[in-house]
Amino acid sequence: MDNENFPQNFPEEQPQQPQSQSQPQPDMQPQEIQSEAQSQVPQSEMQSQMSQAEVDSQSFQSEPQSLMPQSDLQSQAPKAKINYKIIGAIIGVLVVIGIGIAVVMLLNNNKNTEPVEQSQSATDSTQEEQEEDSSADMIQRDTQRRNDISLLLSLIGQYQANNRGKIPEGATYLAGEDAFNCDVSKPLCELMKNYINPDATDNTFKDPSGEFYNIYLTADWSKTEDIMVSDYENENSKLVVSETDNSYTIGGDSPESEHIIYMIVGGRCNGEENGVTKSTSRKVGVLYALESGEIFCANN
Repeated sequence: MDNENFPQNFPEEQPQQPQSQSQPQPDMQPQEIQSEAQSQVPQSEMQSQMSQAEVDSQSFQSEPQSLMPQSDLQSQAPKAKINYKIIGAIIGVLVVIGIGIAVVMLLNNNKNTEPVEQSQSATDSTQEEQEEDSSADMIQRDTQRRNDISLLLSLIGQYQANNRGKIPEGATYLAGEDAFNCDVSKPLCELMKNYINPDATDNTFKDPSGEFYNIYLTADWSKTEDIMVSDYENENSKLVVSETDNSYTIGGDSPESEHIIYMIVGGRCNGEENGVTKSTSRKVGVLYALESGEIFCANN
């Protein structure tokens, strides 16, 4: 059949859509349609939709606050009330505790310093006692030295009585340790052996320190310079000649350490009792340096 004989404007045939099982029937009510639709949605999908709805709700509630200006948020924050009474009480308690600690430390410090002070006081007292004892011992030794010089003068008096008033003369030095090795023909040696140690086998004429007394004898008044002891050339002990009255005294760096008895024939002690001035030929002035530093003078 020829196509030209049929009309060309036939309506196009629409394809039929498959009917969905969930499509409501015309005679169903809206509530029944919604219930049926919900029953056909899977359970997990419903829970997911509910959770998403809660998140959206919370986000919506918090979003207005985050969009508010910071100053408005700070003005809405509750202000803390400062209780000055409580702060003052706390400060007072701390002050009291601090004072208590300071008092305890002070008391402990006093307790610790008291034994130290007592110990120092005891030490000072011991030192003072030792110094007093030492001073007393020195005075006692110097007293013994004066007595020994007086004894020597009395023995010189005996020598004079046995030698028609003569006194041992000449410039002679006799060391105590050599007193029994000397020549008895010399006046000073005779005095030492026969008068000072008459019955002894050794020299007993000693300083309280235990050292021997050494004797220097001179009758020379023509000296104008200091006299250095013969056989004893040092600066520790020497006879010093006065430039004003030609008197003798003892000088040197430490004359008391040398234990030398100076016998000056024809002399006597001066008014100050620390030097010998010229006198008669029968006089003997004796000088000795004491431990205290004093120059002791005596004469017959």
